Amino acid sequence: MPFKDDTKQKLIPYIMGKQNAEERKGRALLDIFVNLGVRDAWKGTLPFYPGREQPMYKKDYVASRLDLINEQAIIQLLTMVVNEAESEDTVKEINELILKDHYSVSSQDGKYVILGNVAAPVGISPSQVHFQQIEAKVLDALDKAKVSIWLAMAWFTNERLQQKLLQKLQEDLEIRIIIFKDGVNKRHGVDLTGFDVVEMRGSRGGIMHNKFCVIDNQVVVSGSYNWSDGAEFRNDENVSVNPNNDFATAHSLEFKRLLKEHEQKQLRKASKNPLPDQD
Repeated sequence: MPFKDDTKQKLIPYIMGKQNAEERKGRALLDIFVNLGVRDAWKGTLPFYPGREQPMYKKDYVASRLDLINEQAIIQLLTMVVNEAESEDTVKEINELILKDHYSVSSQDGKYVILGNVAAPVGISPSQVHFQQIEAKVLDALDKAKVSIWLAMAWFTNERLQQKLLQKLQEDLEIRIIIFKDGVNKRHGVDLTGFDVVEMRGSRGGIMHNKFCVIDNQVVVSGSYNWSDGAEFRNDENVSVNPNNDFATAHSLEFKRLLKEHEQKQLRKASKNPLPDQD
């Protein structure tokens, strides 16, 4: 799946590091492309323009070398660029550029990766809101997950949705779960053995009342709907399926904030109650 020439041209400033506090120097750019297989050598300057005794400008050097490397090498290059980016806005801008060529930026284990075979640019499909047969709509969204599922759910007692997550876990997707730490989940909650799961109370003293799921950092499933039989068969509920990258990134950042606050709270608790010395 090739990157279009227009996309490569628009990526050049990001590769040069113009969005960062310090732009990459010529030697650094040359070293990057050498590591990607380009046969260049540093002789005090960037290589000369063909047929001229003049070193290339950095912009022209990057443009010419992008044409010498294959798509896999460009993915490797962009992976480095997004992980070294100094702001989330830069990551979003790069993602918007490469979506047109059916690639996307996704977050895995605290690092960014470049995914290919994205079926359609995020944000093209309209959001969908559902009030009936919500479980089927959630299962359909989960079926389409290719890389990751991050779930923050107050109450999780629906076995069918648990089985779908288990299926996706067995397909080697990254599954991360936050649930509310209370008696309902303790007595009636689904079996989450084998999942990366954190039980927590509310970060501000109340309850962890979120009900959202981020799929591949591209799609958000959210609404009033708990993943419970009561929500499916007795209550009036709603859920939206929103394929929007900015919306997904915002929810991913909130998911990470919840985890960080929980971790800090656990550390403070441990510092107040240190384990006795072991003689």
